[in-house]
Amino acid sequence: MRTELIARNFKKVKIMIYLIIKYELYYARLTFKVTLRKILQINNKLLKNQIRKNTKQIKSFNICRITKKVQSRMEELKK
Repeated sequence: MRTELIARNFKKVKIMIYLIIKYELYYARLTFKVTLRKILQINNKLLKNQIRKNTKQIKSFNICRITKKVQSRMEELKK
């Protein structure tokens, strides 16, 4: 009789512990996902800014090259 009661209580405690662990894991996973998302968002912003800067630099560099080419052609034509 007493052993049955102990066994039942043990089962209940076991289930409770299992549920608590499961909940903790779920919560930890959620927070991890949120932090991961935040990190990814920050990285995306940084990447976008870097890409913008790079495209501006490339555009200005290309314009410089084009103007130099045009100038050299003009000089060739003048000769």
